[in-house]
Amino acid sequence: MEKRIVTLILLCLFIFPLSAESERIVILGDGTYVSTCRDSLVQRSFDGGITWNPFPDGLPEKHIYPFKIKEYRDLSSIFCHEASGYMVACGSNFVSLYDVDTSIWKDIPTGEPIKVRSYFTSVAMKGTEEGYTVMIGTSCDGLFVTYDMGATWEIFPSNRFYIGGGFYEEITAICPVDNKEPYTWYASSLPDNQLYGYDPYIQRWKPLPTPKEVAANPIHAITDTGTALKVFTGTEVYEASYDGSEWYKYDGLELPVKRTAMTFSEATRKKAASDRTGIYLNYINGKPGRIENHIKFLKAHNMDSFVIDLKDDFGNVTCSTSNPVAAATGANKEYFDLAQLLETAHSAGMYVIGRIVVFKDERMYRYDGYKYAVKKKTDRKPWENGREYWVDPFCSDIWDYNISLALEFQEAGVDEIQFDYIRFPTDGKIQNIEYTWQHDSMTNSDALESFLKKAREAISIPISVDFYGFNGWNKMEKWNGQNLVMASKYVDVVSPMYYPSHFSTDFHKKGRNYMEWAEYIYEAGTLHSKLIGGYNNCLVRPFVQAFLVGDEKAFSESEYFEYYRRQIDGLTKEKASGFTLWNSSNKYYMVPSSFRASSKGRP
Repeated sequence: MEKRIVTLILLCLFIFPLSAESERIVILGDGTYVSTCRDSLVQRSFDGGITWNPFPDGLPEKHIYPFKIKEYRDLSSIFCHEASGYMVACGSNFVSLYDVDTSIWKDIPTGEPIKVRSYFTSVAMKGTEEGYTVMIGTSCDGLFVTYDMGATWEIFPSNRFYIGGGFYEEITAICPVDNKEPYTWYASSLPDNQLYGYDPYIQRWKPLPTPKEVAANPIHAITDTGTALKVFTGTEVYEASYDGSEWYKYDGLELPVKRTAMTFSEATRKKAASDRTGIYLNYINGKPGRIENHIKFLKAHNMDSFVIDLKDDFGNVTCSTSNPVAAATGANKEYFDLAQLLETAHSAGMYVIGRIVVFKDERMYRYDGYKYAVKKKTDRKPWENGREYWVDPFCSDIWDYNISLALEFQEAGVDEIQFDYIRFPTDGKIQNIEYTWQHDSMTNSDALESFLKKAREAISIPISVDFYGFNGWNKMEKWNGQNLVMASKYVDVVSPMYYPSHFSTDFHKKGRNYMEWAEYIYEAGTLHSKLIGGYNNCLVRPFVQAFLVGDEKAFSESEYFEYYRRQIDGLTKEKASGFTLWNSSNKYYMVPSSFRASSKGRP
C-alpha cells in the first residue's frame, strides 16, 4: 500500500468555556481525516472535516443508561501506521487494531505483566521484518510492548517516569521512528510535558530539550514525518529535530476543529460552584445552636460554604423527607430541620452543599431481605466488611432512590448536591463479592456512569463527586470504578482527597521533607485533576486534610498549622476552584486563627 505520511493531532482544549468536539484527529497524506469525537465514535472525513462517516465496527461497546442505543467505549489514543494504513487505538481497558482489509477493529489481547488496574492512555505501532510491534503507555504503570499482537507482553523500560510507591507518571504520547540515531522511540508524560527519546543501547529514556512554550501544555501526540518530529500540544503544532536541539512553531496545518460554548445551564452551574471554600459538617452540627457557631467560624476565616450530611454513611436521611423508600427502610431520622438550616445559612451568605452517601448504605442493605445488598460468591449471603454495608451499584433502584432524594433537597433550596461513596468496595475480601444486579456485560465504570448520567438529566443545580486522591491524580477505573474522565462529562465539581497521610511515604518524595511533600501532593494532584477533567471544564475543589493520623499526631501546634497551610499553598499554586476542609469530628483546630481564605466575592 502506498506510503502515507500521517499527522496525529490530539485535541484536548482546556479553554474555558470552550471545548473541542473532535478530541483526536489523524490527517493522512491523501487529505483524509480520521477522528474520535465526544460521542466516542471513530469517524472518517474525505472532504476536510465537513462531513464525517463513522467506522466503529468491532470496537468495545459500553452498556449505560438508558440502554437504548449502541454506545462505544471512549478512546484514549489512536495511531496510524504510516506504510500499511493499519491503525491501533486504545481505551481505558482495551487495545484494538483496525484491519484495512476487513474494515473491522479487532481486539489485541492484554495480559501479564500488565497490571489488572492499568489504564491505557497512549498507543503506537511500528513495522519490522518480524511483524508489527505495538507499544502501550499507561496512566500509572509505565510502558508495555508486544511483538506478536498481544500473544505475549513485556515491560518496556520506564525508569525515567517512575515516581515512587510503585507508580509512574502518565504516558501521554508514543511515537516510533525508523533508522534514526540514537533514539528508536519518543514519548511524553504528565506533568512535565517534556519530550523524551529512548536510547536502545543503554535502555533508558533521555529528556530532550523542550522549549517552555511547548512544555506549558500537555503534549498529546508526537509523529515522525521522515525528516523531523511534529509535536502537538492540543492547540499548537511544533516541529522538532530528532535530538530536540531545534524547534519552531508549525503554522502550515489547519486544524479542522469545531468549538461550541457551554450551555447556559452548565455555565450557570459552574459559576455558582466555583471558588467555594468551606468545611464538612456531620448531621449533629446542622442543629440550631451548633450551626450558628460553625457559620461564625467560617466567616472569621473568610470561607463561604459548608458540606452537610443529608444522607450519611449508614444510609440515614438526616432531615425530614417525604420519600417513601426512606420511610420504608427506616432511614428518615430527622436530626435537624433542613428548611431552618437553609434559612440560617443563606441569610449569612453561605453556600450549602448537601452530601449524599450513595452506595454505602446500611438501611438499603438490610431492606427487604437484603434485596439490594452485595452478595458473597461462596454462599450468596450478604457481604459485609466490618461496619461497611454496601448496596449493589449496578442496581437502578438504588440510582433512582438517591436521585429522588437529591431532587427533594434541590427543591428545598440546597445549592449543590455532593455524591460521596460513588464507587465500589475496596476493602475486605472484595474478590468474594458477587453483583447480582449486573447485566449486559456492564463494567464497574458503566454502573457509575449510568448513575451520573441519570442524575445529570434530573438535577439542575451543581453536582459534585468525591474521589479518592489516586483517582484524581491518575486516570483509573478498574480498582473501584471511579474514572475522572468519565465523571467530568456529567458533574460540575470533583473533590479529590489528596490527604498526604494516605499516600505511600516514597510517592514523589524526592528529597522533600514532610511539609514540602504535603504541599507538592496538593500542587501536583490539583494539576493532574485539572488536566484529566479539563476537557469537560470540570472544576477541581480538593478536600484538605484537617485531621492528624499516625505519626502526625505528634505534631506541635506550630507544625500542624504549617501542615495545614502547606496543603492550601499547594492547591492555590495550581488555582484549584476552592477547597473543603475535612475532619470527621468537625473540630477544625488545625486552622490558624490568622488564616483567611480567598473566597468568592471577597478580598
